[in-house]
Parts: sequence; C-alpha cells; structure tokens
Amino acid sequence: MKKHSTFAAVFALFTAAFAPSLFAQLSIPSDGSDGALNVTSNIVIDLSKSAMGTWTTTSSGNGIYDPVQWAVVFKYSSVNITNGATVTFANHYGNPPVVWLVQSNVTINGTLNLNGNPGTAVVPFDALAAIPGPGGFRGGTYDSTIGQGDGFGPGGGADGGGQNNNGKYQSAYGNPQILPLIGGSGASWTASCQNGSGPSGAGAILIAASGTVTVNGQVSAAGGYAATNECNGNYGAGGGIRIVGTQILGSGSINAGPDGRIRAEANSISPQLTITPNIDLVAPASPPVIFPPTGSPSVNIVSVAGLAAPTDPQANVTSSPDIGLQTNGPVKVVLQTQNFPPSGTVALRVVPTYSASWITNATFVSGNNTSATWQLTAQIPLGFCVLQAHATSQ
Repeated sequence: MKKHSTFAAVFALFTAAFAPSLFAQLSIPSDGSDGALNVTSNIVIDLSKSAMGTWTTTSSGNGIYDPVQWAVVFKYSSVNITNGATVTFANHYGNPPVVWLVQSNVTINGTLNLNGNPGTAVVPFDALAAIPGPGGFRGGTYDSTIGQGDGFGPGGGADGGGQNNNGKYQSAYGNPQILPLIGGSGASWTASCQNGSGPSGAGAILIAASGTVTVNGQVSAAGGYAATNECNGNYGAGGGIRIVGTQILGSGSINAGPDGRIRAEANSISPQLTITPNIDLVAPASPPVIFPPTGSPSVNIVSVAGLAAPTDPQANVTSSPDIGLQTNGPVKVVLQTQNFPPSGTVALRVVPTYSASWITNATFVSGNNTSATWQLTAQIPLGFCVLQAHATSQ
C-alpha cells in the first residue's frame, strides 16, 4: 500500500507540472503587428483610428477596419489587463464589432467592457439615440415636438405602451456560433417611464489566442438599462462574446447580459468562472473560423429610389445620410441575395428616427440560389431612417 501511495503522489505531481504542454498552441492568424496590449490603467481604445483594408494584412498599430467583414481586427502579440484597469471602446463610424487575434496568451485581471449605454431621462425629453457597444445598435429616440422611435438593430424594441414591458428589444437573433459577430439591438423610448431615449445594445468581440485565455476579472457585454429605476423592464439586448484558446482559465466572470450570446472554444474551461448565459464548451479548431466562410448566405440593399446604396454604410442617424431622398412618397427598394434560395423570405425593416418601425416583404424578381434580385415599395418618411435587410429560409 505504501508503494502504491507513493507512486500515485509522484504521478499526480508529474501531471500537474506538465499539464499545460498537453495542449498544443492553436494556429491563430496574427503577426503581432499591433504589439503587446499591456493595460495598467483605464484606457479607451479608439476604433476610428484603425486603417481601412483587408484584415489579413499587416496592421500599423491601431488595428484594421475591414468593411467586407464588418469588423475592426487587432493582431496582438499578447494581451494583459491588470487588476483595477478597465478597457472600453470609442466606436468606429460604421460601428463594427472587435476582433483580437493574439499570438500567445490573454490575461484579463481587470475589466473588458463592451456594454451598451443607458437611456437618457431629460426634460423636455429631446434626446438622441444612446450609443451602443461596438457591433451593437442604438436605442430609440424621442423628440417632444416630433415623436418617438423604436430601437435600432435586427431585434430593435418597439414601444408597446405598458410600463415595465414596453421598449425592450423584441427577440434574440444571431446563432450559437456567433458567425457573423454581432452585438445587441437597442430598446425604444418609453414614455410611461419618463425616459428620453431608449438604452442601447451591447457590443461584440472575438478573442482568439494561440495560448491560454485567463479571466480573473470580467468580460462584459450587457445591454444598457433605462435611465430611471421604475423602468426595470426596459433594456437593450446583450451582446456577443466568443473566446478561442487552448484553455480558458480563471475565476472571474464573462457576462453577455439578457439574451446575449457567449461561445467558448477550448480544450478545457475553469469551473470557477461565472458565465452568463451558461454555455457548453466546444473543442477548438486550428486554425479557427474567424469570419463566415466564402459562400455563406447574404442579403444587401442595392438601391433606394434609384440611388445606389453604399457598400460601407455609416451608423449615423443624425447627420451625413448614406442616401439623401428628395421625396417622402413611395420609392422602389432593390435588394440582392447571395447563396440564398428564391423560395426564402426577404424583408426590409424601416426604422425612422422619430416614429414607429415596420417590416415589408420583398418580391423575388429574378436569379437563382447563387444570386437573386428582389424588390419592394416603401414609403420612407421625412427625417432620418435606417433600413435593415433580412433574409430567412425555411
């Protein structure tokens, strides 16, 4: 018995000493051109400083904004956020999400914050839309002389007229793979709660490390809440957090808020982590899939009233419109799908800044599964509007 006990003790020590080497490093497409991110005090990473280009190219230190993939991509050699330090973001003009591709390890002992912002309570309630986290969507707006608007984003909230129930985002969306990377939608303005503008949705981030990801602090992508306490039911949607590494370690928290999405791709994950919502661990691929593969279904707005839609639209709802119309009468909207069946449903959500949103289905015009044209007639009201295309197959 003594000999067996001694052997067991030696074997346990041997396993503990060499356990990290059992997991080979992942192949992450990072050249480290953004250097080491070593955060010792609160910082704001300004995404507008990123250079425009293809995400696979070398960065100059501020990341690369790839409009095709709709993401700001950083290629770090390592990441270390110390205890007591918080990282937040200033949005890029198109409000894309954030991707961190890391050559070695990621350690978050402080806070990584992609939260949405609360609504505003002001008198006389003239308020602009709350700014979201990167990759999320604004909350609805209110103007005391014009009217109120719904939340922006795929599941933007609509004013339902009931305290503690109206103004929420409408539904969950996206997919468990978080491909493409997308944040949360905003809630609407809520009159019964004395709220000047609706809270915004949280942002989204992909952290992919060739080594380990350790979270002893917190990673947070929770939607914003209403500005006043009586509106507990009014909040923006949670965001998206995807973490890829050989192991996910630590005793901190990873929080995507109500109906947000979290995906963990690793060989093991620490049971001491608090994860909201809870998830199942997925084995990592090497290299991992960073963006939706070529040939994935897509839908785009081609033109509105004969005016070409931009390939890289901005997220500005108060100035510099992507398309300027000279009429508020009915106009033709043309859409195009790629790798999508003509038997599916294509729809357009129109979100005016200061009135209720609505959805109109498009009619198939021509084409096939590879590429097809669709169109509809929409009456765009005066003022700023956001147009959002949706495609759903059976």
